[in-house]
Amino acid sequence: MSDFGAHCSIELFADLPVDGKPEIFFDWRTGFPGHCFVQLKKSNLGKTVVLNVGYYPEDPWKFIYTMGEIPGKFVDDTQHEYNASAKMNLPSQDFVKVILYMKKKLKMAKYDIDDFNCANFAIEAFNSARSNDPLIVPKHNIPGGTTRKGSETPQGLYRELFRLKRDKMAGVEFTFPQNKAYAETTKIPCK
Repeated sequence: MSDFGAHCSIELFADLPVDGKPEIFFDWRTGFPGHCFVQLKKSNLGKTVVLNVGYYPEDPWKFIYTMGEIPGKFVDDTQHEYNASAKMNLPSQDFVKVILYMKKKLKMAKYDIDDFNCANFAIEAFNSARSNDPLIVPKHNIPGGTTRKGSETPQGLYRELFRLKRDKMAGVEFTFPQNKAYAETTKIPCK
């Protein structure tokens, strides 16, 4: 799909562990820690490509038993629920920056619940197109975590998006569904 005349965007999503309760860090009943992911969208000449990407530990239970690096993987987050999002339109050169960032992380990133988790990945992907005005998310301590600097979390992202919706952030459109909503389906053309 040609970049000339294309409409490109990135959307950053926060899914809370418990819908409507951003103060809850972890859903102990279900074992869900929350999640963050991004959606890339490009439209041109009546065709649209959509890609939803989240970053996960390769073994979903391993992160509970270790605080070190473990293999990570990118997953298609089609129809993943979310409680808040931030969307910005991008010129095609910034869209390419996001894709290059993701390719680089795919090759070298290791999942680490308190140093490089889904929130870190999604926020860094979003910021790769906003280098002059990055989204800064306050860090929180993860119980049992080993980092002294705190970690980016889905709850921290949700709270920051809520604050920025009120205070405004240039070029960003915020969405807060009443309870929750779902990301659209990934659409990638077949070759």
